[in-house]
Amino acid sequence: LKLKSLVMEGGKGSIIIVTTRSRTVAKIMATHPPIFLKGLDLERSLKLFSHVAFDGGKEPNDRELLAIGRDIVKKCAGVPLAIRTIGSLLYSRNLGRSDWLYFKEVEFSQIDLQKDKIFAILKLSYDHLPSFLKQCFAYCSLFPKGFEFDKKTLIQLWLAEGFIRPSNDNRCEENVGHEYFMNLLLMSLFQEVTTDDYGDISTCKMHYLIHDLAQLVVGKEYAIFEGKKENLGNRTRYLSSRTSLHFAKTSSSYKLRTVIVLQQPLYGSKNLDPLHVHFPFLLSLKC
Repeated sequence: LKLKSLVMEGGKGSIIIVTTRSRTVAKIMATHPPIFLKGLDLERSLKLFSHVAFDGGKEPNDRELLAIGRDIVKKCAGVPLAIRTIGSLLYSRNLGRSDWLYFKEVEFSQIDLQKDKIFAILKLSYDHLPSFLKQCFAYCSLFPKGFEFDKKTLIQLWLAEGFIRPSNDNRCEENVGHEYFMNLLLMSLFQEVTTDDYGDISTCKMHYLIHDLAQLVVGKEYAIFEGKKENLGNRTRYLSSRTSLHFAKTSSSYKLRTVIVLQQPLYGSKNLDPLHVHFPFLLSLKC
């Protein structure tokens, strides 16, 4: 309501569009009847699915495979993120017709039993990630929604955590980390990429639903400190904060491995100085 009072004084002819997932918020903010967006129709859903699920974005001449894909798309309810995510999963695994059929009849039959089917579809993509990619994906939950990741910095953080496995072809760890990043991007777990002058990816973001998924799968091992003790627990190992960390001066029970302080200088910060004293298991400090 306070926000509404601020936006009511715009210039003549100005328009403000509020987007929300909550019907209650829409009802409070609306000066006109809210518009409830519908999902993509089946034709556009199939077009988007084909773009990400098939090599080169072209439909194969396999009618049975296309029919299976059509049934899978119907279960995505016209939600573009779900369509892209599940299509990317099928493409990355390079599955054949029998695998697609199993995927539809077994994997998706379990999704039908879930209350939030769209979220269940997104989690399915996570479940099929290899363990090392699951670690890298989960790590992103330490950053706030809408955070713009610098690709090189994110890879360096993965390296510092020991998430990147040595390769068998003598590639440097940064190149292996780049491969991890591109795999997550291929799975539509990253989006809104920007490129530098050479065409290389420099930054990306994570969709808010994907961020919700990351926070769900990490449980209590990862936490964002918001000034309340209940944010932390004995199982917390990775912690991020945008505020001071004075709680550390009176805490001794948390076995933290990593602390990330966002938007704060690392060196000369009085807030970080006592952490190694109060957290003997702490391995890394980052900002």
